[in-house]
Amino acid sequence: MEKGQLILGSEVLRNGPVYRGIMELLARFGYLSIQEVKYGFDLTIQTAINRLFYLKRSGYIQTFKSQTLPPEFYCLTRQGREVVQAFTVSNWINHFVPSQYNVIFQEHTRSVIKTNLALRKILGADYKDWVGEDLLKQNVAYEASQYYWKKKNRVLDGELYLQIHKTRYKRTEAGDLEATGEVSRETWKCGIEVELSSKSLKRYRQQFEVLRRQVYEPFAEEQLYPMMIFLCGSQTIRDNLLKAYQDFSKEFGNCIFYFGLVDEVLQKLKEAPLLKVISGESQVVKAGELNHVSVRIAEAAKVA
Repeated sequence: MEKGQLILGSEVLRNGPVYRGIMELLARFGYLSIQEVKYGFDLTIQTAINRLFYLKRSGYIQTFKSQTLPPEFYCLTRQGREVVQAFTVSNWINHFVPSQYNVIFQEHTRSVIKTNLALRKILGADYKDWVGEDLLKQNVAYEASQYYWKKKNRVLDGELYLQIHKTRYKRTEAGDLEATGEVSRETWKCGIEVELSSKSLKRYRQQFEVLRRQVYEPFAEEQLYPMMIFLCGSQTIRDNLLKAYQDFSKEFGNCIFYFGLVDEVLQKLKEAPLLKVISGESQVVKAGELNHVSVRIAEAAKVA
């Protein structure tokens, strides 16, 4: 544990924040490759190799064959999980072991990790927390055992908790919108979906049909998810998702939907274009603006 304090203590070791960050990602997502480390911490390949080698030599992480490129992936050892827990590196520990690895899902898992890292860079201090698919599966299974009507709930790729900046506007006598100068901040829960493979339009419609019950509860008029982000592997996937969304656009309450391309968000970060959609009305915004919301107070606090 003394070695753990040396490696993970951000004030003790110059590279402590990077070591701590790598361990946190492994605790949240189970495994990763050198590419995610390079991207997430803005390192060169050689520096990323050095950081991972040091953690491996310390006994906190291990490698296993990826059956793809890069040829090796990394995960926590038993000792590594103990250190993560002892030093509260993460509020969730995924107990992944190499025997659970399935090469078919590795691209999607790693894309979700990179999406998480990109959102951290985009939001900065406004990034608050992340709940991964592993924990969401457990929550859905528990709810299904307690409430029969929730058995068809869809497991999202992640839940992002972020700080929202709300700017209030009022309509003037001339009909224009004018900022009141009042800005409030609150934490929102945002559903994350990463869509890399193309599916039929029918499948996407089924996806949104199930999702509408998770996003908005009409009987209680409760907005369960005020925001959803869909990041797609291609323009075709994005266009088909939009078509499917339109069939149910009026059934999501005031949920703000963002549709974008994974590669653009990873590369352009705050400058990446996102299609912002509310109740079927859309506009293109920059990713750096996704947590800035305007509210028209003169019209029953309508979100814009």
